[in-house]
Amino acid sequence: MSHGRKLRDLGFSAANYRDNTFTATEADRFGQDRLTQEDAAITLSMGPVYDRTAEHLVAADAAIVKLRQRLLESLAIEESGGDPIGLNLADLGRMRALDQDIATRDSVRNLTDGHAHFRM
Repeated sequence: MSHGRKLRDLGFSAANYRDNTFTATEADRFGQDRLTQEDAAITLSMGPVYDRTAEHLVAADAAIVKLRQRLLESLAIEESGGDPIGLNLADLGRMRALDQDIATRDSVRNLTDGHAHFRM
């Protein structure tokens, strides 16, 4: 792979090199194209497809199971011509983070009434 291609794939511009010296500055974001760089990082970090058929999940992994189910649902929707889950989200401006303790017997839903139409 050529030096120029490596730079481009990692989100850098060959224009920021002169005589093999990096010339980019903070003012030009060090010559980075953040979108290209993010794509490269995601692609390079994925690694090989992992065979999960022998995986032993426990109750604490329920969120992982649910996420994988949602990803498969989203893929099926997209493959049938629909929009993937989350593509057309409503305005989330009314959602807020919580930073308070609640009693064990209370439900967090009582504090997030405005989020009800976001629940799936």
